[in-house]
Amino acid sequence: MSNIIADNGNACKPLPLEMCRSSPYYSANQLDHDPTAEAIQSDIESKSISCSKQNIRNDETNAALALPDEMWLQIFCNLSYADLSQVNLVCKHWSQLARAPALTRKSKLVIVRENLKDICDLLERKDFKFQTVEIVDGFDSANCVEHALLLKMFQYLRSDIVQLKLDRPSSLSVLNNPLTKLKELDLSNMRLAESLSIDLSKFSKLKSLLLPYGGECHLKIQLSSPLTEMPKIRLEKLRIASYYPNYLNLLTTNVSSLRTLEINLVSPSLTEQIHLHEIFNKFTQLKVLRVGGFVNMIDHSTRFLLENLPKENQLKTIIVDLDAKPVEFLDLICRKWFSCIETLELRLTVFDAERRNSGNLAKRLSVLSGKLRRLSLDAREFTPQDLIHSIAPKTNTKLTELELFKPHLTGELLFTLFQRLPNLTTLDLSFSQLTDEEMCGIFRRLTRLRHLFLGPCCSKTNIKNLCLKPNISNLKGLRRLRSCFCPIRILWILNLNFKFNELSHLELYSCGRTRECSFSNFEEISTYFPALEELDADGYDLCVNDITKVRNNCPRLLYL
Repeated sequence: MSNIIADNGNACKPLPLEMCRSSPYYSANQLDHDPTAEAIQSDIESKSISCSKQNIRNDETNAALALPDEMWLQIFCNLSYADLSQVNLVCKHWSQLARAPALTRKSKLVIVRENLKDICDLLERKDFKFQTVEIVDGFDSANCVEHALLLKMFQYLRSDIVQLKLDRPSSLSVLNNPLTKLKELDLSNMRLAESLSIDLSKFSKLKSLLLPYGGECHLKIQLSSPLTEMPKIRLEKLRIASYYPNYLNLLTTNVSSLRTLEINLVSPSLTEQIHLHEIFNKFTQLKVLRVGGFVNMIDHSTRFLLENLPKENQLKTIIVDLDAKPVEFLDLICRKWFSCIETLELRLTVFDAERRNSGNLAKRLSVLSGKLRRLSLDAREFTPQDLIHSIAPKTNTKLTELELFKPHLTGELLFTLFQRLPNLTTLDLSFSQLTDEEMCGIFRRLTRLRHLFLGPCCSKTNIKNLCLKPNISNLKGLRRLRSCFCPIRILWILNLNFKFNELSHLELYSCGRTRECSFSNFEEISTYFPALEELDADGYDLCVNDITKVRNNCPRLLYL
């Protein structure tokens, strides 16, 4: 991860990659990802703030096209962060424009222990403003110097912060500042070992509150000023679990404003369930609903909650855990939200052949096959024929994103599914081991893919056997890729003159054939990824020299 430190003039310098922790990589199969993320594509992509080490070129030798500054700013506002970083290198004038408040506020400042002092020093000298801030590393609360620097930094930043994410309890002290513009507070990754209180009364503009979702380590977080006592706050997005004190009152207070609700039901009492049914009957604006919980209650509770939810809530995204009655649940969705549903994620938590008929489930899903843009499905209990019928009984041009958990599809049946999904742009088969034929079938048939997540291949034959088959160079528009090393290695073996000009996120892991590869092997093929911003090479040893070589080929690399 690259983060800013103080410089001696015009440009900020990144910390060495080896000093920074690995960044979390987006996973389409993670349960706790934002359910609205797939439906929203921002023109401005927030990235960690970083600038190049390279010296800025002289204005006299690199004169920019003569346009008004306002027009350049308008152009720069539509660039990704990586492209905006390159703007700094063109000339001094562009470098100054790239630091305009309108642009820096759209960037994301990521704070780790290594860059804390440098950021404070920089903020003392320059008027940097950021709307989005994330504190990744924990800070030692007993370290008075670190604690003082953190509080000092927030004195500079607090008036502009709109989005704030905290990952460790030791960083919660920054919430003592009155963050007057704060609209989004994300504590979803917080790990707590003791009881801590959060006073939300300072955040009168708060619209989104994401709390830890599950696990014993989260149980003791408390809201010292419940939102029920703050009538000015009306949340539009809430992530919460039933073990939080007064969670029912929190829902009741915001029943008229919530548009996105993620709730984890951890064995609520019968009284709580009745209260939940009453609350759901009062919702009016929900667009995204995610319900998780323990097996002994999620089935009947989820179904009853949705039965009590008025039809006027135009649900576009539904994510649920289900046990025994998915057919009844799908009937309910078709009856109430057939006209508006776009994303459906079903997670089947218990398997019992006598209680589940995959044919009946496939029949219900097939009714929705022309409605959904995204489908995430636990496919373990489906027969291959039923699975194909549930997703694409015929050609399905609407579905663009598909995630399947351990499907029993092989060979020709898998190819049949691909042929019926001509507009697929996202495919997640992370928990499947594909043969060479199946992997190459993806490269031949799904050429519109932008996001591809594959499990490691299961083949152990000589990798050169792939040289005569369709390869990943057919997917010219890829932006994210997770796979074993094999598809990329083939490009190098064939010595192809090819580049993934849009691929910014790459995650590689070893398989039976590439287990002996070292990280230096990636240096050989890194020239294929000129736009790479994030790299996760799990299982590959790397040293400073390897990183330097890769950075030379991937100048936009921010995360490693």
